[in-house]
Amino acid sequence: MKRHVCIAVLLAAVALAAGCQRRFPVYNVIDAPVPTSPGHSLTSSEVHDAIVAALAAKRWRIVTEREGEIDARTNPRTHVADITIKYSATSYGIEYKDSVNLLYDETNIHRNYNKWIQLLREQIDAKLSNALWPPASGT
Repeated sequence: MKRHVCIAVLLAAVALAAGCQRRFPVYNVIDAPVPTSPGHSLTSSEVHDAIVAALAAKRWRIVTEREGEIDARTNPRTHVADITIKYSATSYGIEYKDSVNLLYDETNIHRNYNKWIQLLREQIDAKLSNALWPPASGT
């Protein structure tokens, strides 16, 4: 009986330690496809506009822009995250650039950063879909 209790306590401690992990490999979005529909695809300008709208919706601030690239920053509380978004008419990517107070160690970063990037990707995808399938008007 004592052996079963010891094993159960040990397993609970391992599960708790794994659940409390704060750092994970940096999540980058690489060549995410821009959606198309039969007979219609978005221009690079439309992709840009969708990304800008998604950044604003998720409270990222644009730092600099170049043709096909946007550098953006978010700084909730005492944290700062900088990213570069490269885009074209057919794909986009989100790459880690720099951070402050996010436990970055050249490979891993605080789990919140990855969550912010996943939410931003979802928002970009939603804005791209909206740009591709605008609501019908005048009906």
